[in-house]
Amino acid sequence: MSEEMKFQEVEEQEAHAYTVVPTESPLLSETVLESTKTKKQLDRLEKVQRKTDMLSTAGCFTAGTVVLGIMYIFYMALVRDHSPDSFKPYSHTIDLLGILSRVSLYSIVLFLGLSFLAKYRRAKLVERELATGDLRNLHHAISSGSYIKEHNRSKMQALLEQVRSENSDLFTKQDLQSLNSKLASLLNPWAFAAIIEAEIPLHTAIVSALGYVGNSASLRMLKSISRKQRLTTKFPEFHQTLQLSIVRLEERLAEKDTRDTLLRASSPEQPTAELLRPASEQHGLGNDLLLRPVNDAEVKDETKQELGNQ
Repeated sequence: MSEEMKFQEVEEQEAHAYTVVPTESPLLSETVLESTKTKKQLDRLEKVQRKTDMLSTAGCFTAGTVVLGIMYIFYMALVRDHSPDSFKPYSHTIDLLGILSRVSLYSIVLFLGLSFLAKYRRAKLVERELATGDLRNLHHAISSGSYIKEHNRSKMQALLEQVRSENSDLFTKQDLQSLNSKLASLLNPWAFAAIIEAEIPLHTAIVSALGYVGNSASLRMLKSISRKQRLTTKFPEFHQTLQLSIVRLEERLAEKDTRDTLLRASSPEQPTAELLRPASEQHGLGNDLLLRPVNDAEVKDETKQELGNQ
């Protein structure tokens, strides 16, 4: 076989080795792709809801300012001048404020409507996603309030029972605040006993999750609930989970404080220039290894002596 034929055969083998063979199944399953798509849609709806709520608040503030301005003009015209003709200098201002107030009211209605639609659509998507058992849906389930609904309690409970310390990045500060507020209903003396008993499984799951991912506010809430004897005696399983979560959360926060604490060299309030030589109370050590104060003259003599030896 000639060298040219051998070279051509090697090239064919290399080309065959790098041939892309199509697979029967895609790299990502349709379920994963659909879940990712839904997650992006939930994030987008959350941003829309948050922005429209902010714009609605701004519209309310503007409308309130306009109303106060109009009231002030009426006060200046009627109370101080006691004359209907006194409105004439303010007529253009009143017209302008009237237009601004109408624009503010229309904007408030528009933004509140968009916020409601985004919240409604988001809640429906969350309800559908809760059945997948994906822990990444916890944020949207909590922030949208979907977990409060009775038909979502069992799904939310199953997700919260799976929460561990490594899932702490799934919870925002607002999520923890929402869970703390949910537990605060147990402290309400006017709460109906039947409602509390129906929600105890969900509360138990929330307490268990906060033991792994809670903050200092969560710890205060758990300790407040632990002092309610009517709950701890009536629901022993809830009490057991509560005590375990308190211990776990205390240890976790203590470890976090230790990691966040930086070690710094401490300096005395009144620094001195004294060097130290040994105290003679230490036994088994030579006097040259112990620490005692020395003056500058001794230091200079020792330095000259060391230089002379070198």
